[in-house]
Amino acid sequence: MFESDDPAYFELFKTTKKPSNYSEFANEHYRLIGSTPAYSAAYVDNIVPNQTYYYMFRTHDRNQFVSNPSPIYEFTLVKEGETLYPRTRIVDLKSPDPPTQKTKSFKKYLKVGLAPTQYQISSDLVANINDGMANQDIQIGTAQDLLLGSNKTYKFRIKSKNTGKLIDINVTFKKNKVIKA
Repeated sequence: MFESDDPAYFELFKTTKKPSNYSEFANEHYRLIGSTPAYSAAYVDNIVPNQTYYYMFRTHDRNQFVSNPSPIYEFTLVKEGETLYPRTRIVDLKSPDPPTQKTKSFKKYLKVGLAPTQYQISSDLVANINDGMANQDIQIGTAQDLLLGSNKTYKFRIKSKNTGKLIDINVTFKKNKVIKA
C-alpha cells in the first residue's frame, strides 16, 4: 500500500543476497513498472525454485517525488517433489559484518637489537683468539654498560596512537659460551 499523490510508476529492486543496507539493491535487477492511469501494477518475474530473493519497492508520483522504500520482502518459491508453494515474509536488514582487524608488519617500524658497541669484540682480544679459549667466558662488547651476559630484563612498551592499547615486550640479552668448531 503506497499512500502518496497519484503514483505514476513503481520501482522494483531485487537481489539474491540478504542486504545489510538499501544501497545493495542497486544492481541489474532494477525494473521500472508503469501504473498509469491505475493505482496498481503487475510484473512477471523469472525465478528459480528454492532460491531466495529479496525485493524492495518505491513509487514515483506525477510530480517526480519518490516515496520511502517499502519493507524488504524475502521470497522463496519452495519446491518439494512436484509441489510448489511460495514463502514470503518481511525481513530486517542484515547486521553488517564486524570490521576486520587491519594488520601491518611491524618489522619496518620497530627494530629491537644491540648497538654495535654491545656486540663487538675488542681488537686486542681478537688478536689472541685460539683453540684454548673454548668454553671460556669471553667478554663481548666494548661499551661501558654491557648488555650481553648482564641478565638484566628490559621492557619495551609500545602504545597505539589510534586505540591507546599497549604491548609490553620483555627482553633479556644472554651470552652463550664459545664452543670449538
